[in-house]
Amino acid sequence: MAKIREQIEPLITYIKQDVFHGCKIMSQELVVNNERGVLALCDLSSESAVLEIKTNNGDPERYKEQLFYEAAGRRCYILGMNWNYDKKRVKLKSVDFCIFEVDVRIGEKPDKRALAAAKRVEKAKEMWQERLKPFGVEVKEYNGEKSPLVARCTNCGHEWSIRCNHLRNGKTRCPKCYPEMAVKGRGRPRQNDVEAIKKKPMTPEERLARRAARYAEKISERSNGRILVKIKDYSGSKESVRAECLVCGNVWESRADRLLLKCECPDCGSGIGF
Repeated sequence: MAKIREQIEPLITYIKQDVFHGCKIMSQELVVNNERGVLALCDLSSESAVLEIKTNNGDPERYKEQLFYEAAGRRCYILGMNWNYDKKRVKLKSVDFCIFEVDVRIGEKPDKRALAAAKRVEKAKEMWQERLKPFGVEVKEYNGEKSPLVARCTNCGHEWSIRCNHLRNGKTRCPKCYPEMAVKGRGRPRQNDVEAIKKKPMTPEERLARRAARYAEKISERSNGRILVKIKDYSGSKESVRAECLVCGNVWESRADRLLLKCECPDCGSGIGF
């Protein structure tokens, strides 16, 4: 043990004098970054410097973010180690110690969390681009699942905002070209509107039109926006309705209730989901 201490004495002296300049050295100092909510633990530190000890080669690039939070504006160093074995890698011959000074200044911190989040958003945007492309829709702006997506119709140029859960429920077409695809508001009707509805009974034509709109919406939701039925073609659940596949362009007729049960294109099978 005494021999080992004698061998590393120059290293200890260098750390005391050249790294910490003779100041009092602290061990395992906990640094708190309130802005980011990050805790960092220093191996050795003083009021003006920090030394991080690694049993590997101590690549500064690998630990740049960690060192930024530990340094908190102080000078920062890494002590790395290179382990030298014999040719068979059985016997340890020597250990080389290397000390690097790392430049981590305030305002230049790498933010891996933000970078990873940005990559996830970009990947999700590309995914939505691929999913909406068959429907003639492109993504103009995407900032994550919590924010509405801005879409653009490649046919008419119309732009609109829509949430991703509505896209998953089949609202994948331009609401201007296909009014059936418009997302309906879910707000509660005002009292005056309710009273007006009570006073004015619906005609048979109006009731059928309302049923047709609900039916077309169900087909769109169950097919993830891949099958379109014309509201004017609907005359009842036991009657035939004309359907169009928005993926392959196939048009066919089916009984309304049967199409609702098996909501997919008989040619390409579209409608099962993304």
